[in-house]
Order: sequence, then structure tokens, then C-alpha cells
Amino acid sequence: MQTLATIRNGFSESETMIPEQVYREIASLAYEKFGLDLRRGKRELVSARLSRKVKESRSASYQEYFDLVKADATGQSFLYMIDALTTNHTSFLREKTHFDFLSKHAPAIFADRDRICVWSAASATGEEVYTILMILIEALHLPFPNPQTLSRLKVRGTDISIKALNEAKAAIYPQDKLAPLPEDWKTKYFLKGRGKAEGMAQVKPQLKQMAEFESFNLIKPSSPTMKYPIIFCRNVMIYFDKSTQERVTATLVDNLEAGGFLMIGHAENISGMDDSLTRIAPALYQKKR
Repeated sequence: MQTLATIRNGFSESETMIPEQVYREIASLAYEKFGLDLRRGKRELVSARLSRKVKESRSASYQEYFDLVKADATGQSFLYMIDALTTNHTSFLREKTHFDFLSKHAPAIFADRDRICVWSAASATGEEVYTILMILIEALHLPFPNPQTLSRLKVRGTDISIKALNEAKAAIYPQDKLAPLPEDWKTKYFLKGRGKAEGMAQVKPQLKQMAEFESFNLIKPSSPTMKYPIIFCRNVMIYFDKSTQERVTATLVDNLEAGGFLMIGHAENISGMDDSLTRIAPALYQKKR
């Protein structure tokens, strides 16, 4: 016979909420390592997001699971825990006004450049990176597929999520996710799944080769390897408090060339965080020349 604390999803009623001390320790580490602000009334969210990880690890409690995470010297378990605590939601042509701007101004921005490079700083599962590539190919009238276009055009996609980066590299999506794209783009840039892959679509190899994905932590100091004319960093500032937003903004500005453009999420605002940035439209900033 069950006790009054009935079992729910493998947890007793008393275990569905993460213990306060474990929650505080996880929140502190997430903030220290990645700047994630889980400290303000997010105990229920952390409990819900980690309950599956507890079950997957066959741990008896949140404490036991977190002890396993801390004991992993490789740091991989911690990264997978962070994966569970963040949302890697994105889509093709998401927040379309940015892509309308890119399409309109790309010919002027990239005029007389041998190399065309853009950074997607919170690329999630890759839809943003591939959208940028398609927009640039169309706006600049670059031949596709074509070896010259391959060598000239690159979009760098970075994220902290291992799972999201692996999905971005695989570039396989449900066909219904292609719905926002023009019909001719679906055949030009994607392969349609057959047999076991029915209902799926894969980015064509020639487009995949123009995308470079890697892990990158926006709050860690780094020396820019190059300056980008355009940086997308959308819908990631919402995870940070103001001081972390300022640090991330400084990193982005450091990697942005003079006169370059920074695009953030439409629900975000970094006005006043860096004197070198001028807001020229909602969620769109330009670095002073």
C-alpha cells in the first residue's frame, strides 16, 4: 500500500521539489561558470528540468544526482545538466525583421569583401546559422552549389549546449520546421527524407560545409580571432542578470568591427550597456566607426 506521499514519475510527493541547499549550490555554480541566473525564484523550474536527469542517472535523489555531476572530472555531466536547465528553442527565419535587414543591406555591408563571415553567438540547434547562409546566398546572388561560394562564405555558430551543437552539425529537421521558408528554398537547400527518414529534411552538404559549429562560453574572457561585420546573439541575454549582460555585451562588441551590426532578441534590451553601440532599430545595434 502506498503511503500518503504518493509516487509521481518515480519521486515521492516530498521529493518532487529539489532541496533548497542543492538548488542553491546548482544555481551558484551555473552562475559562476555560465552566468545563468537561476537564483531568483526558479526552484520549481530547476526541479522540473532536473527530475528527468535524476531518473536517467538512476539516482535516488537530487542530491545523489548532483554528487555524480560534481564527481565527473571531465565536466561533461555538468554541461549536460546545464543543457537541461536552458531552452534551445529556435526556428528558421525566427524574428524575421533581422533577416529582412540582412537581406536588404548585405550587398552594401559585404561589397568588395573577399571573405563573408558572420557569427551566430547562441546558435542552438542551427536553424539560425542555416537561415543566415541562405539569406546571404540569395541577397548576394552567390551561385549555389559552387566551390567559390563555399570558400568565400562562412557562418560561425557557437553555443554552450553539447546536445544543441550536435543537432546543428547533423542538420536534420522535421519537414514542418521548414514551413517559414520559401518553397523554392526547400528544394534548393534541403534533401527530403525517404524511408525511415520520411517526414524529415536534411540541409544539403554544400550548405553544411559553410557552417562551423563550436562550443563557446560568452562569459569567459577571450581574445578575438577576427572582427565580424555582423553578430547575431538573440534570446540569450534573458538568462543573465544585468552585470552578466554587460560582460557578454563587452565580449560581443570586442568581436564586432567598427560600423558592424549586433542583433539581439526582440524581448531583450542592452541600451546603455556599451557606449560604442548605437540602437538603430528594435533589437538592432551598430558599433560606432
